[in-house]
Amino acid sequence: MLAGFSTALPMTTAAADGRQPRTEQVSVAADGTPANAPVDGGRISGDGRFVVFASRATNLVPGATGDRMKVFLKDLRTGRVELISATPDGSVADDDSTADSISGDGRYVVFSSFATDLTDAARTGRRSDVYVRDRGTGRTELLVRSEDVPSAKSASDGQISDDGRYVAFSSTGGDGVDYIHVRDRREKTTVRIGDRLPWGVYASPVISADGSKVGFKSNGVPTDPPATAGVPGIRRPAPDRRFYVYDIRTRRTRPAAWGLDGEDVRADRISLSPDGRYALFSCTSQHVVENDTNEAGDVFATDLATNGIRLLSLGPGGVQADRSSPVGALMSADNRKVFFTSGATNLVPGDTNDTYDVFARDLATGAVERVSTGVDGAQRTDNARLLGVDRAGGAVLFGSSADQPVPKGSPTVSGLFVRRLA
Repeated sequence: MLAGFSTALPMTTAAADGRQPRTEQVSVAADGTPANAPVDGGRISGDGRFVVFASRATNLVPGATGDRMKVFLKDLRTGRVELISATPDGSVADDDSTADSISGDGRYVVFSSFATDLTDAARTGRRSDVYVRDRGTGRTELLVRSEDVPSAKSASDGQISDDGRYVAFSSTGGDGVDYIHVRDRREKTTVRIGDRLPWGVYASPVISADGSKVGFKSNGVPTDPPATAGVPGIRRPAPDRRFYVYDIRTRRTRPAAWGLDGEDVRADRISLSPDGRYALFSCTSQHVVENDTNEAGDVFATDLATNGIRLLSLGPGGVQADRSSPVGALMSADNRKVFFTSGATNLVPGDTNDTYDVFARDLATGAVERVSTGVDGAQRTDNARLLGVDRAGGAVLFGSSADQPVPKGSPTVSGLFVRRLA
């Protein structure tokens, strides 16, 4: 029997400075003009000051012309916008880029790009690589060279730790198989993880803010005997979506999601708590925890210290959501607040918009509030998607779009917003 999920969550105090919750639009130029193109994705720094995102917009910074997907950074304190995916002379790169992650203080921004002119080093051929922009020096570095890491012929989805030391990323090797790597930027070493698992094709890396753990999914199909790279038997795409967590210190990998019968379950939208203790995931199975009777996708957390699993997407008093919560969750650094997207109508009073909303739940008190309200504080009429939260759980980044279905749509949204909680 699994050990019980730890309920000894640290306590926090409410804000005492009298500030009221407010929503502000992020995807705007310094003068407040909204971006003239949709926004792709979005991440917020741990200190809650900076947001990084991608867009084809041409009106956010001077000279950012052309139809290429560009990576921008918004300073929420000053309103200033920076072009991150810039060439050494500051111009727009020659191909598309996507925003992947940002360090805790906003100094380092990780992005993936097909561009060939982001650094002074010559690069040919259209493939994706992962880059790190140091905003302190204004320099952009190629994270790994494919010549040095043969299993990273093409790389993307770089996830950086708060201190900027570790970057986990996805790659495709010359054998056509997908891998997950961890780059130690201080020691200048790269480790490929997941090799000893009886599954192939790894995807969706996430890293805990403290740099202790890396989570990833195995999208391969098991074979008997286990398939290895380059051996026929791995089908893509595959349905199992098994969730694993790799410990950077011990270099050990373990499962992070399973059902009541002990068998692995299909996990979606994975994440890790900032301290690496909890592995969060969405799952449609009704057999992850006992008495899950809502017949909808829910959000769960595995306590990696006790192996207990807890259902998170609940309303006040522990009421189960009446609709699906399919796109994962994030936690504040004290592990007290959980944030998630849900189509449920019974988590807060007056939820009548019949759309996906972003919610915050206090795990100590059970209180739930809707985060994705409009600038005027009213409920929105379009779908919202959780994208990020600062370490204190006081600044929540979400995207909103009237024409993109949240569960199955792309990460593209019409606008980015930050909700400042009291």
